[in-house]
Amino acid sequence: MRKALLFGLLWLLVLAPVRAHAIIPDNPPTSTYHEDTWDLRVRVINSTTSTYIPSPACSYSIWRGSDLYGNGWMGTDGDYATLSVLFQAYQWVGTHEVRLTCYDNETIVYVDVLPNSQLTFTLSSSYRVGEPIYIYAHYKDRYGSPLGGSICSASLYKNGVFQSNTPLSFSSYYYGTLSPVTSGSHSLEVSCEKTSYTPLTTSETFEVSKPTVAITLDQTTSQGTYGSTISLPFRVAPAGAECMVSYGNLAQASSTSYSTAYTYRATLNFLGDKTVTLSCAATDYTAAFRTITLTATAVRTRAEIGISSSSIYSFQTFYVTPGHYTGANSRITDANCTVVFNGTSHFTPSFQPVGLVAPAGPVATRVEVFCSKYGYELGQKALTLNVLPLPLEGHLIYPASVKQEEPFQMELALNTPNQIPCLLEGRLTTVSGLVVDDLSMNLLAEGPTSLPLNLSNSGVLAFTLTCSSPGYEDYLAEGTIKISVLSQSEGMRATFILALLTALLALGFVLIRRWI
Repeated sequence: MRKALLFGLLWLLVLAPVRAHAIIPDNPPTSTYHEDTWDLRVRVINSTTSTYIPSPACSYSIWRGSDLYGNGWMGTDGDYATLSVLFQAYQWVGTHEVRLTCYDNETIVYVDVLPNSQLTFTLSSSYRVGEPIYIYAHYKDRYGSPLGGSICSASLYKNGVFQSNTPLSFSSYYYGTLSPVTSGSHSLEVSCEKTSYTPLTTSETFEVSKPTVAITLDQTTSQGTYGSTISLPFRVAPAGAECMVSYGNLAQASSTSYSTAYTYRATLNFLGDKTVTLSCAATDYTAAFRTITLTATAVRTRAEIGISSSSIYSFQTFYVTPGHYTGANSRITDANCTVVFNGTSHFTPSFQPVGLVAPAGPVATRVEVFCSKYGYELGQKALTLNVLPLPLEGHLIYPASVKQEEPFQMELALNTPNQIPCLLEGRLTTVSGLVVDDLSMNLLAEGPTSLPLNLSNSGVLAFTLTCSSPGYEDYLAEGTIKISVLSQSEGMRATFILALLTALLALGFVLIRRWI
């Protein structure tokens, strides 16, 4: 097996062609400019004798990709085969493959055909719809000098679809403007050409975004009192833009072909600060947002106190009506009011009376009113009330005259169900003015009250009845009662009865002692 394999290899070596010539390029240039001549010199060596072959016979073919540019026989110059090529057609700018065939050998030389001009321009990375694109292009020769008199233009594409173009003017550079009309990915292509120079085209890509709706709002803060309405005018462009607010409402005022005027209105039904977002949008535009700060303060107020009676007496029930008003004298209904009187708080809605009981007079006392409602300042007021003592009225009935030692009663009726302390004071005097006896009695009068009396002496009883209690005016009654002397028969009867009673009393004591 090994012998067969070795034999096969030797047989291949015998059959393989032996190249007797070698092609040696003589430092060929690797590049040239369009419109310039490219020169190539090669020598051919006889591999057997290692000598240069004079006037070598070589052919050539020039390729760019799969396209044949030209072919033929190379010229000779002594030991060199020579080739001079003028790359005149600008479409041949690029890398070329030069295939050389000399006798039984081939080699390839590459040459880059460069443009003899240069074209550059720069753009921003993004634009907005309708925003001008200012183009500044530089078309120069290979030494960097501007190529005036060239034909230059710029073309705008969106996603590869042609949109518009414009010729460029020259002033040491080429300039012009284009404006995108829609958003999205765009490219700008600039082309320049001039006789004897390589026509060039270059492009840049960029993004075009929607323009932002313009909101002209001169005032972004507004202040008012609770419940009031504020108005802020503003203008928005383009004219077809529609706007919304997060609080309040909008009313369209007027419109032109370029913009629309609106009025923003809001009722301040809160206290403190509120941030309102104003947003406006339009087709092919980016929505715009502005913030408006509203400040609402409490409405200034005052409180009033209505009293049901001009004169207030002890223990009397009277009514206090709290009133709550704005500074413009408008009633604030349903406010929560507190009436403080005599150390007690009473709660009631505004303009609703609350019943109070006066303390015992005479006394000066305070009544205070506090009224509050969301959005309004606290209203408060105080009044001093003079509580008068309640008049104490009554009727005292008594006899004009009685007999000596005859029991009798005085009947007292006062206009109050309460117990009233009373003091009866009297003095019994004779007809000649001699003081016989002094009388002093205390009692509690409660409604109709009887006062029993029995006087053992005769004469004239002058008396004074005084009733007084806190919160009441004093009741005073005065009068006289004649106490007549008993007749002889009345005296004897009284003496007999007295003696009988004395005897019976003595007998009772004796019996009791014996029984004990």
